[in-house]
Formats: sequence, C-alpha cells, structure tokens
Amino acid sequence: WYQRRVRAAEEEVESLRPGQMIKYLDFWVMWFGFLLNNQGISYVGTYWKVVGAGFIKDDFFLAAIGSAGSIFNAFSRTILVRCFFVQSLTAVRGMCVCVL
Repeated sequence: WYQRRVRAAEEEVESLRPGQMIKYLDFWVMWFGFLLNNQGISYVGTYWKVVGAGFIKDDFFLAAIGSAGSIFNAFSRTILVRCFFVQSLTAVRGMCVCVL
C-alpha cells in the first residue's frame, strides 16, 4: 500500500525552483510548521537541565538522566514514524490522545 502511494506521488511531482516555491501557500505552511516544531523541541530538549538542577544535586546523575531522556525521545520518534507508515494519520493521532 505504501509503495503504491509513493509511486503515484512521484509521478505527479512537479520540479520547482526555490524562487517558485515561495509563491505557494503549502510551502509557507510547512515552513512555519517546521519552525514552530523545532522551537518547541529545542526548548523542551534543553530545559531538563534547568528543571532537574532544582531537584537533583548530583551533576553526573542529572546528565545521565538527561541523556537517557534524549535516547528514549529518539527511539519513541522512530516507533511513532513506524506507526504512521502502518496506520493512518488519524488513527495515530487517536492513539496519542489516548496515551496522553
């Protein structure tokens, strides 16, 4: 199913230069989505040190906890992407809402 969808999408692709892309609303929606997503990830990904320093006095243990959190974050993203490939976007959103 996925390969058929990719093949169909590749046949419909129109090659655009960067100057042409900025004229489309889809480009700006995607660009701002990436911008806001990266801002949130950067903020949360670096804020563990500030929050943890108030509760954990051992710097080595705090660094180990932060590193473990980053590793689990990376693994959870790969698992979530795999779920997107297997299920539809709506189903994965529903699963995420149920988990939260």
